[in-house]
Amino acid sequence: MSDTAPIPFPLAQRASTPRPTPRQAVTSENVAAAGLQPSDARWVLAARVAQSLDGQRAGLLPPERRRRLVAQGVSMGLREFDANLVIAVVQDGARTGEGALSRNVEQRLTLIRNPRSDARTQPVWLSMLAAAVGALALLTALIIWVLH
Repeated sequence: MSDTAPIPFPLAQRASTPRPTPRQAVTSENVAAAGLQPSDARWVLAARVAQSLDGQRAGLLPPERRRRLVAQGVSMGLREFDANLVIAVVQDGARTGEGALSRNVEQRLTLIRNPRSDARTQPVWLSMLAAAVGALALLTALIIWVLH
């Protein structure tokens, strides 16, 4: 599949027909709020997985493609485990015939940990800066101790 193919928007973000009753409008808003944003790492990875699958209902994914997709998921902030879960959910959607990016698949993706909610997704440079400052403080203390 082509890497330049457009990534589809989640179903919750697509235009829908207006609901005639207030109850249906509230239900529609609740469903939309529970959906994924187009920029959500889980949805972006799911779209890439769907584009990479071989066979409509077979949902086959060669090992080298799977490794590349997991690496992309990790680079987007997902844990390796969560990236593999996204792949499994999309494959299951394709294999059951409901569609690789169906509403049920989208709802299942919301159960996977959002990378923004993980405390470990702080920038790497921040951790490196803290380690450098700590090392500098230790080095300074060592020099002062040796000179006195």
